[in-house]
Amino acid sequence: MADSPKVIVVGSGVVGLSVAYYAAREGLEVQVIDHEPEGFKNASWGNAGMIVPSHFEPLAAPGMVGMGVRMMLSRESPFSFSLSPGRDLLQWAYRFWRAGTKVHVERCAPVLAQMHLASKALFEDLHREIPGGIGLELHGMAMLCATEEGLRAERNVAEAAARFGVRAQVLTGDETQERQPNLRVTVKGAVRYPDDANLTPGLVLDGLRARLREMGVAFEFRARVSGLKTESGMVRAIQTDRGELGADEFVICGGAWSAELAKRVGIDLPVVAGKGYSMTLPKPTEMPVGGLLLKEARVAVTGMSDGLRFGGTMEIGKPNSTINAAKVAGIRKSVQRYLPAYPPTAFQGVEVWSGNRPVSSDGMPFIGRTKRLPNLLFATGHGMMGLSLGPITGRLIAQILTRQKPEIPLELMDPERYA
Repeated sequence: MADSPKVIVVGSGVVGLSVAYYAAREGLEVQVIDHEPEGFKNASWGNAGMIVPSHFEPLAAPGMVGMGVRMMLSRESPFSFSLSPGRDLLQWAYRFWRAGTKVHVERCAPVLAQMHLASKALFEDLHREIPGGIGLELHGMAMLCATEEGLRAERNVAEAAARFGVRAQVLTGDETQERQPNLRVTVKGAVRYPDDANLTPGLVLDGLRARLREMGVAFEFRARVSGLKTESGMVRAIQTDRGELGADEFVICGGAWSAELAKRVGIDLPVVAGKGYSMTLPKPTEMPVGGLLLKEARVAVTGMSDGLRFGGTMEIGKPNSTINAAKVAGIRKSVQRYLPAYPPTAFQGVEVWSGNRPVSSDGMPFIGRTKRLPNLLFATGHGMMGLSLGPITGRLIAQILTRQKPEIPLELMDPERYA
């Protein structure tokens, strides 16, 4: 392995660890660096733990900007733009608005569906390989609709899903309850996506780190990256507060912080933070079968090895670690409308987690090499789908690193598509 090309992966979230895993499997020498301590509860750790082929539409879709503007009228809304003045953020918002077309969705949807389904198969492999598993449950996901309007809208999504190889089943309110014998639901109906799945994110991260160490992958935590040292049109080293780290190939999986690093080498990578929150009840009184999404409230509900997790919101802006109490209150208040066993009081004393998800300006991730610096690759911008798309992203990057043809076309995910 010492004679193999060396790869440095920046970022130890699920995407970074997946890149390291599949690169190491190809026989490459891999080092992972991260500015946070090992075990930090990053955006991968606190998410809803869902594998979602049902999410084949990119975030930048028709009506998203208008919905965001309407929701800004409420401090507790699940979606908002908190963009402070600044050229980069305003340009991101403009690009997001421009990308929200039907043509864009039609181009991106089949690629996203293919990626999610491929990632699900890889998660099944990981569940078998990692001792103790990753809490994988293959019971599908149900989109619960509290209103007839919401059910009609989701029925349209279900009809589109079939065109991209994603199964969907429309349920009445009674049928929805029949599928949830251990959970009371009050809904007009639901759309069930049997190809979706869920897992426990912490088990994925812990299991991958342990497996990577067994494979000889090196880790450098608490190493803050300040820049990239370039020479003769190539990256020669990562600059950190612990000194320079050299390699043959460099893969940036830095989540919401990737754009700043890209800018320092002249690459326009429009990624902003999409902050989300979650709360995990350690002793839930009722548990769902499979994952649930509360459509109108935009809250995810997932059973995990350590309890029942409720997560939601998308605050678009700069990365930060503050807790918006109004957004958290919005999650707590909305749940009881669908699940009467969980009024706001059920969350008293429960720790609130927040994380900054990397959101691209067109809803598609950035995956691949750059032409400006041929040994520099990016794997970021997955938005809310970082966990779901983590394994397939890792395998695609490994295929690129080893000069194989990527199994999924990457044109729509070119890191320099805004050059």
